[in-house]
Amino acid sequence: MDSALRQAVASHLAEAWGETVEVRSTRPVSGGSIHSAFEVELSGVGRVFVKANRQAPAEMFEREAEGLAALGEVALLRVPRHPLPGAAGGMSFLILEWIESGTPGAGFLETFGRDLARLHRSSAEAGRHGGRFGYSRDGWIGATRQPNAWSEDWVEFWRQHRLGFQLQLAREGGRSDRELESLGAR
Repeated sequence: MDSALRQAVASHLAEAWGETVEVRSTRPVSGGSIHSAFEVELSGVGRVFVKANRQAPAEMFEREAEGLAALGEVALLRVPRHPLPGAAGGMSFLILEWIESGTPGAGFLETFGRDLARLHRSSAEAGRHGGRFGYSRDGWIGATRQPNAWSEDWVEFWRQHRLGFQLQLAREGGRSDRELESLGAR
């Protein structure tokens, strides 16, 4: 992490928390494909996780923070609390609660799948979003915009705004072929 990003993270946290924050150390963290990622140790307050990208618009991290906050409100899955997006010196970043990594135990994928299904079911049962599917703002999947326009039906939402949108991008990028179009039409 360069000194400009270090200072931006410390300043952003100090403003949000209302107290002086000092970055004691940083360590690159692997695993992502489009952002730089860091474990940042702060003086007296523990660690945070920071994602940063010079080419990403600040909006990308703002939408991610909104999405994490919305998931946290449902409280069915463990997500980082209090996500804090920011930008400084041409660098966009997202500061997240540090969550210690670990090795998934037996049955992890099955448990995660059930919890994810409960998350979607609880949103529908609670009547969130008036029974519609989508979100109030478009988001991102990697470096690609992800449309989230409202739909009354989840099948139509996925057909049009997830699969259909990706097929459209493939066509526009010259990456589509007959087989892909045939599968997409089904």
